[in-house]
Amino acid sequence: MEHTDEPQVEKPPKRRCKNCDGKLSRSGDFCPHCGQKDFDGRVRMRDLLTKFFTNLTHLDGKFVKMCWHLLIPAKVTIEYFQGRIKRYPHPVQFFFIVMFFFLLTFSGKFNGARMDSTNGNFNLKVGGEDSTMNRELAKILSEKGLMEVLQEYELTKKYTSNVDSLPITWQTPEVRMAVDSLVRKVDGPLIQAARYLLQVSASSKDNSGQDSIYLSLLLTGINVSTKDLVELSPDSIISRYKISSWDEKIMLRQGIKSLQDPKMLVNRYVGSFAWTILVLIALMSLLLYLMYWKSNKYYVEHFIFTMHQQSGAFMLLTILFAFNDYILEVEWLGLPVIGWIGVSLLLAMKRFYQQSWPWTVLKWLVFCSLYLLLMIVVFIATLLVVIILF
Repeated sequence: MEHTDEPQVEKPPKRRCKNCDGKLSRSGDFCPHCGQKDFDGRVRMRDLLTKFFTNLTHLDGKFVKMCWHLLIPAKVTIEYFQGRIKRYPHPVQFFFIVMFFFLLTFSGKFNGARMDSTNGNFNLKVGGEDSTMNRELAKILSEKGLMEVLQEYELTKKYTSNVDSLPITWQTPEVRMAVDSLVRKVDGPLIQAARYLLQVSASSKDNSGQDSIYLSLLLTGINVSTKDLVELSPDSIISRYKISSWDEKIMLRQGIKSLQDPKMLVNRYVGSFAWTILVLIALMSLLLYLMYWKSNKYYVEHFIFTMHQQSGAFMLLTILFAFNDYILEVEWLGLPVIGWIGVSLLLAMKRFYQQSWPWTVLKWLVFCSLYLLLMIVVFIATLLVVIILF
């Protein structure tokens, strides 16, 4: 037999996806496993911008449609479980987007130290009686901080008390007047702010006329002198005041932290607000599951229904806050918005669960009552967790 050496043609290597390393078909341009398009690793600017604007307009279209359809009770939920899932953003994704904008507008109301100072959590109201003085104090507290104001207050007390340590011949009315005038000129607004804080703190608990701050957590509290607050560490204060219970120790430590950085405590709580509402949604979905157990619906169906309702409610509240803050402040506008949120829930329950009106109204009343109760419980629990971990 005659043997001929013919060059063997090498087979081209099998193409693999650069994203998941899955095998690609010979003719297809997209990976059958992850869906990524096959390419040589070089990205053109035109392709990058085209993909960006396609995704942006696609998301915006879904988002706007979702916002509009949420105003129609149960429309989004019914269409979602009819299989029209791609029409709207993912329910959880949309919920967190709405909560982001809600917290963005809601947290702005805490800027400028607009609180009412009680129980160690100082919140200075602007307006009402002595509104001019309050605006000045709000500016001082926002710039200096509560603890720094108390430190300056104790320092000025030392200045004035040092007059008594001068030689007798120097302790004249003129010297005292000069020291008082200097203190008022340099630290007058700070002293005024500190005295205002002490006055409000004294109104929450009898301080017997002493310069002290009442720090409290729920049912427990303790008066701590401003001198000890600015000069001693929390452990030293615990030792001096003979504090033994763990809740009072936590209350004292966290109360001092809130004096040093009150906005941080507020920001921590506001930051956890979305997760608080998510826990509340899970609990209320369980309630709906128990109330409508004969409907043979899965728990996730009640969960999506409740999440859509909450997303719509917070979307309306976000629009309300933004309208009052940036367009026109209308005090009574919140009443119809809150009323529509409640009525919308009733109509949504009727459309989604398809029960008679008497049963729907009864379950709506039970749902609203337990919602308010669980909201208080969950919010207090979240506040305690934030305070303990703050």
